[in-house]
Amino acid sequence: MEEDGNGRGIRLCLGGSTCEQKSADRKEAVSCHLGHATMRWMWSCVLVILGALGCGSSADDPGRDSVSDTESTEPRVHLLAPEEGDTVCGDPFALSVTVDNFHMVGFDSEERREGYGHVDIQLNGQNRWMTYKSEFEIPHVDEGIYLVKALLVYEDHLPVEPEVSDSATVTVDEAACPVE
Repeated sequence: MEEDGNGRGIRLCLGGSTCEQKSADRKEAVSCHLGHATMRWMWSCVLVILGALGCGSSADDPGRDSVSDTESTEPRVHLLAPEEGDTVCGDPFALSVTVDNFHMVGFDSEERREGYGHVDIQLNGQNRWMTYKSEFEIPHVDEGIYLVKALLVYEDHLPVEPEVSDSATVTVDEAACPVE
């Protein structure tokens, strides 16, 4: 640190600006006098950092499908469990789904309302179960390899078009069942 001749310490700061320490013993605050070029440089750095953090835009999240700058309003169904390659118990065969941008409703109505319905569960292409809940069990699924498909359908039981589904191939094995 250099002195300015009045007993104040001066040192060089970012971008050639000067910082002035009001006393040599460093007990008083340090003030910086930043020039316009330094301020522009600092704001540029702030904008670069915010951009790298994804502030102001939709950054890709490894756990989500990539979406545009606006959130998708299309209905989606996700088969959360079982997952691809799982070996699971068949009695009961436990499943979990989540639905976005679609209202899950019971089976009381046969009318078709846009955005309302339930999920059909298919095992190897055959309808096996329908549900409006996120977690449920299918009783008595035989051992074997199954393509499990969760298909979004309207209240009138016709599939949403274009098809909205998610699937996983799983193995049902009695050995995966809890011992009672």
